[in-house]
Amino acid sequence: MRWTPAAGATESARSRCPPAVKPSGIGVTPGTPADHWAIHGLLRHVFQRPSLAEYQAQLDDPGYEPLDRLLIQRGRQIVAHLRLIHRDMRFGPLTLSTGWVAELATLPEYRCQGYASTLLAAAEQRLQDEGHALGLLRTDQPRFYGRRGWVVCGQPSSSAASPQRILSCLSERNACRYDPFAMPRQRLHIRYWRHVEKVALMRLYRDGTQGAFGASLRRESYWQWLITRRAYDHIYLAIEGSPQLELDDSLMPIVGYAVMKDGRIVEVMTAARRPDAGESMLSRACADALESDRREVRLEASPDDPLHQTVLAAGGAFRAAGPEGRPVVMARLFEPWRFLALLEQLLIARLDASGLGARCELGLVVGERSYTLRVSANGVELTLDRHGRSYVTCRPSQWVQLLLGHANVRQLVAAGRITASTQHAVDTAAVLFPQLPLWHPPLDDLPA
Repeated sequence: MRWTPAAGATESARSRCPPAVKPSGIGVTPGTPADHWAIHGLLRHVFQRPSLAEYQAQLDDPGYEPLDRLLIQRGRQIVAHLRLIHRDMRFGPLTLSTGWVAELATLPEYRCQGYASTLLAAAEQRLQDEGHALGLLRTDQPRFYGRRGWVVCGQPSSSAASPQRILSCLSERNACRYDPFAMPRQRLHIRYWRHVEKVALMRLYRDGTQGAFGASLRRESYWQWLITRRAYDHIYLAIEGSPQLELDDSLMPIVGYAVMKDGRIVEVMTAARRPDAGESMLSRACADALESDRREVRLEASPDDPLHQTVLAAGGAFRAAGPEGRPVVMARLFEPWRFLALLEQLLIARLDASGLGARCELGLVVGERSYTLRVSANGVELTLDRHGRSYVTCRPSQWVQLLLGHANVRQLVAAGRITASTQHAVDTAAVLFPQLPLWHPPLDDLPA
């Protein structure tokens, strides 16, 4: 990607996020193994969690290091804490290095003294120094983080309905699909997962998240930790043919899995050749929910998962993120314009598939700065302090949401939240920065 300053431009092309305010006189230190139990006491005092089992599971995470806990101390007492979690995230064809911020806590008697802001600023600097593309967090207090440069980034991806209505809907749908002349498929058997079948989960997750946006990259050691910590109630398997598998099999007959937690399907993956496995596991989950006298089954999956349509057809509804204390995912892009450079091949592919032509040009007015973005088969070029006749105007936070695929350009323009000088600018922006099915699997963060 080429950076070209317009005539007379003197400011660097490197556009950074505003620096976080760090109150003076507050020192941040990395954690050590000797701090672990004091930290657990602080977290239990502030949040009434994690449990001892969950805290031990955090320490056993294969990617965990004690120095990933940032602390503020007064004398020998730890008064504030923040934990960093390092993960690789799929973003279409790209793999991004990300850092999750978790468990930001301050003892009640030390609040309103800038400790939380100091820890957050230190965490952001640490993530930048380590070369992470962006920071992520889940929170039910988006205003606190929004004032510090974080933006909401994620779509509602939870739908819920009564198990009776879902089963009725599935029964009617299967009756309508019956075709006596179609080639019969092998029957699917649904049963509980066994530990010796871990490789099947790994395969289905790897294939199911190929090209996804937001899903974590899970290596074998991480899968082993995820299974051992038991943050789930049970896992269903969908098996093609006989439910009895030999231990030396390739386990290819396993064509789907669904992870259950408190009546919620928190993760579901199916093989491309058997998309019907998802409905079979949903049916089993609803039958078990009825036996447990649950009034609702909730599906938590990628926004584009077709199982959501099944739940909605049964009279269900999407559960929006944010209100009623539900957590949202927020992101912090440390260098948005450098992140744009990472998307170069993705932008070229989007233009190529759009039918707009061999090249396009889009003006951008972000905050008080102007840019011209040119995309062609030869690459991407950004010119500073010039935007041309066809351009869109947005706030820096909206620009971050466009880059990450959270925002829908046409909807924002229609609502008057961003402005466009021409319809061509709207069309071009919608092609280069489409809304994406962002989804961060909740299984990674469920408490044990």
